[in-house]
Amino acid sequence: ALAGLRRRAHDLHEDAPDEVRRGWAAMYLGLIADNLFAERTVAPAHYEAALRAGERGGDDLLVREALRHLGDHDHDAGDHDRALERWERATALGARAGMVPGVLTQQLLLAVLARDSGDAAGAAVLAREIARWADAIGADPVRAQATGFLEGADPTAPPQDSGS
Repeated sequence: ALAGLRRRAHDLHEDAPDEVRRGWAAMYLGLIADNLFAERTVAPAHYEAALRAGERGGDDLLVREALRHLGDHDHDAGDHDRALERWERATALGARAGMVPGVLTQQLLLAVLARDSGDAAGAAVLAREIARWADAIGADPVRAQATGFLEGADPTAPPQDSGS
C-alpha cells in the first residue's frame, strides 16, 4: 500500500499540469519519504523542489509547508540558525494567510529553537503565550502541545514506541 501511495504521488508529480501542482506533489513525495518510509536523507530534495515551485508560482502555502519541513531537517542536523530562518519565514507566511492554529504550532517550533539555543526563559514565555492563544480559540491539541513543552516535552521528537 505504501509503495502504491508513493507511485501515485510520483505519477501526480510527473503529470502535473503546472509548476505549483508539481510542487505540491513533490511536497507529498517528501512527506511520504519522511513519515512513511523514514528516508530522512531523501525527503529534503523533495521539499526543496516544492519550495522552488511555490516561490516561482506564488503559492505561499506551499512555500510555508516546504519551509516548515526543511527547518525540521535543519533543526535535526543542528543548524539552528538555518532552522530559525526557515521557521520564522514559515510563521510569517502562515500569519499572512490567516492560519492562526498553524501559526501557533509554528511558533512552538520557534520556542523549541529558543530552548535548544539556551534561552529557556524566552521559550517558556512564548509557550505560555501559545497556550493562552490556543485556549482562546479552542485549539485544544495545540494548547496541550504548548503545556507539554512547558513540562519538558519536545514536540519535534518522534513518537515514543509504546512497546506493544
